[in-house]
Amino acid sequence: MIAIALKLKSTGKTSEAYNEIKKMTEKLTGISYEGLMVGETEGKSVVANQDDPVEYLDAKGQFFFTAGELCLDLNKRDEAQKLFETSLFFYTNAENKHKSFSFQRQVDLSKIFEYLDMMAAPEGNDPKG
Repeated sequence: MIAIALKLKSTGKTSEAYNEIKKMTEKLTGISYEGLMVGETEGKSVVANQDDPVEYLDAKGQFFFTAGELCLDLNKRDEAQKLFETSLFFYTNAENKHKSFSFQRQVDLSKIFEYLDMMAAPEGNDPKG
């Protein structure tokens, strides 16, 4: 899923990548992309199951991280923030439930905190600047 979005993004097909991310979000969470963005989740919530392997949680974290960066590229700051928060949820669960360390996870978490800090600043600051 991540590879599809990255390939589309790298070939300049950002709107197609965005549409793929919207479809994939529902597959990964059971919640529509629009519902996730506005918090109308029809009683569902983003969850990490107790038996989810660490690799699966990391893959979800990486997916939502990539989706957040794509939304920043498309100047969709509010969506990017929600996606980064979702990524943070999955990465944090991977660390806490499995007591594991991943260098890539740490790199992504560092970037997420950086983006979220910059996004909290007044509009006009470029989080990818």
